[in-house]
Amino acid sequence: MRVLVTRPSDSAKRTAQKLIGLGHEPVVFPVTEPFSDPEAAINALEDNPSPLVITSAQAVRALAKLPDKIAPHYGRPVFAVGEATAEAARKAGFIHVDASHGSGAELAEMLNAQGVHDVLYLAGQPRAGTLEARATELGIKVNVVESYAMRVVAQNKDSLRRAAGGRLDAVLLYSAHTAQLFFAVADGAEEIAKANVLCLSAAVASKVPPSYQPVVKIAQTPDEGTLLSLL
Repeated sequence: MRVLVTRPSDSAKRTAQKLIGLGHEPVVFPVTEPFSDPEAAINALEDNPSPLVITSAQAVRALAKLPDKIAPHYGRPVFAVGEATAEAARKAGFIHVDASHGSGAELAEMLNAQGVHDVLYLAGQPRAGTLEARATELGIKVNVVESYAMRVVAQNKDSLRRAAGGRLDAVLLYSAHTAQLFFAVADGAEEIAKANVLCLSAAVASKVPPSYQPVVKIAQTPDEGTLLSLL
């Protein structure tokens, strides 16, 4: 199958290798690219000793740009959304990493269950805000520091046509923001006329236009392995 990968370039390369290993042909078409602020992340770590919360591996990559400065914090508890984000934290050097297997709201529930009521959240922009909202309801103080932002890549139907080089069999969507940006470009494009739209979660799927909803498939759990199993 010819599969369009809408992730940022660094993440898309890893996904492309997985797709090749599964016998598919990846087509990389990023609609966002990360811009990190490692100094903001490190300063926050030095100023706030609370357990660390991350909802994306992009936060870990921001920290990893200053490896000498994050080393003193390797023993700090880290709570991550999803095993992929947790694994990125472990590879960066963090020792005590727990992962929720759902949304930011579910991570807030896990924090509450473990008696954690004050956290440092290395967040991105834009974000859904579900972690902060549920944490506030549970009485958990969330100290938010924006350590990265996802910048929009200028794409259009012509760039999609060039990247695709023909009809696509599937499109992979990993976030609600990505879904909105992608269909702002691709809605009505011939290249995706017969493609299945594979979404990491119901929240992502909710941003797919109504005309494509009949071909939407949603991963049972929000992780890449489950998403790719839909192919």
